[in-house]
Amino acid sequence: MSDTVAWDHDALADDLKAHLRGNERERLIWCDMQLGPSGSPRPDVYALPKSYSKFTPFAYEVKISRADYQADVNAGKWQKYYAFASAVVFAVPDGLIKTTELPGGAGMIVRKQNVWRLAKAPKVNALDNLPRETWMKLVIDGLHRIQESRAPLNTYVMRERAFKKALGDEIATLAASKETAKWHIEHEIAEHGRRLEAIKRQNEAEIERARERDRVAGQEFDRLCDLFGLPRGTGTWAISTAIQRAVKALDADQRIRDLLQVIEAAQNSLAAAKLKVLASQNSEAA
Repeated sequence: MSDTVAWDHDALADDLKAHLRGNERERLIWCDMQLGPSGSPRPDVYALPKSYSKFTPFAYEVKISRADYQADVNAGKWQKYYAFASAVVFAVPDGLIKTTELPGGAGMIVRKQNVWRLAKAPKVNALDNLPRETWMKLVIDGLHRIQESRAPLNTYVMRERAFKKALGDEIATLAASKETAKWHIEHEIAEHGRRLEAIKRQNEAEIERARERDRVAGQEFDRLCDLFGLPRGTGTWAISTAIQRAVKALDADQRIRDLLQVIEAAQNSLAAAKLKVLASQNSEAA
């Protein structure tokens, strides 16, 4: 359901009054106050800014239907407010009328879904003063209404203060618990950061040791390449093949040395036998 359907006249006027009274230091607010004798204008909301230098009271006319608005505009009823106000503002639900439909000089404030918005600023005319009878109404009857309307607010404020006093200790405990929880969280975050830093340093040390092992291994590979006459940077498979060939060559050399030792031993044995034969022949000749 749209705002235009939901609002009735009095509810919208009260809502506007509450909005304008949001900062009571700036203005005084009256509702449904007849500003003169019988037949004189009775704005839905009448606002007087608290200023010694600028006397600019505003008259607000609440409209919740297009028919009521058009009838007011066509009859010129809204223009009668200028005898008591510097500006006239139509207050309407969102979507009721367009700013282009406003009569010249009038402003418009719109009740959106959650807030009032000034759709068009009114023309502000000079106004020197109000009639004596109007002042009397505003002061005697109007201020009495203001005090009555404030009573629920004051009651609410007093109740709120009582609740705050009664709940003071509990709120203080909750606040302290919140601070304690905050400290624990911050402490855990700091500890986690330190653990991460330690792991980072350990990983960096491991990486550096691995690099050193790679450097030493590289030097060893270079020496192997130089030993077997291979270009530096030769792959491990080629180096392994060269090593296997060298081992085989060493094995062959050892077998040759063993054979030479056998031959030499045989030669020595033959020489010894020869000497024995010669010695035997000389002994027989003698």
